[in-house]
Amino acid sequence: MHSVVLRLTFRAPTLPVGDERLFEAMVRSMFTQRRKTLANALSRFATSRGGESTAALRAADIDPTRRPETLQLHELVRLAETFAAT
Repeated sequence: MHSVVLRLTFRAPTLPVGDERLFEAMVRSMFTQRRKTLANALSRFATSRGGESTAALRAADIDPTRRPETLQLHELVRLAETFAAT
């Protein structure tokens, strides 16, 4: 049996996020359901904000059939900005 000590050092975000609460809520909603497309994973989140997930994804130029784990950080930020604008 081996023990390991791990030290994490957090750094400032590389991309500015306008509304950190919205960003966190959006990301959490995307990853709480396994193996869902983005449109399905964001459906409740979008509805709670008075919108529709497919429309927001298309406005952010993101294919609604992709899965959350395929998004790059800049795409997540762009999607959060789209939700913030609605």
